[in-house]
Amino acid sequence: TFTAADPPLPSPMVPFFDAGGFKHTLVDHRGRVVLVNFWTTWCPPCIREMALLDRLQAKLGGKDFEVLTISQDRGGVEIVKRFFRANNLGDLPIFIDRGSRLGGAFSQNLLPTSILLDKRGREVGRLVGGAEWDSEEAVALIKRYIN
Repeated sequence: TFTAADPPLPSPMVPFFDAGGFKHTLVDHRGRVVLVNFWTTWCPPCIREMALLDRLQAKLGGKDFEVLTISQDRGGVEIVKRFFRANNLGDLPIFIDRGSRLGGAFSQNLLPTSILLDKRGREVGRLVGGAEWDSEEAVALIKRYIN
């Protein structure tokens, strides 16, 4: 169940890292609606959800929307890269939450957790647990925030 944040909440400025080891913050992604998904390669609902998030990114991703899948795997980026290759996830970027610091700043403690940010980078809601992210309902929810 998607739980709206009313009023929207500011996003933490904790860094996370891309597959090349470069540092990012959520400020880098302002200007578009962002679905931040915290996951791991060993979490069954996370694994199921990744293909759905990949399809969502393929369907809606662009100048107005993006999916950020942020792994909390302790094994580092190589295990995530192998997972992406094995599961043909070609539309999602690889990001790592070292030490689960960003997730902790969001008070995230269960996997998967998805947090929807508006174009100003504020949390407008979250969903804890797996979701059908490529469903008509999910797409309509995201389009509501895009528009």
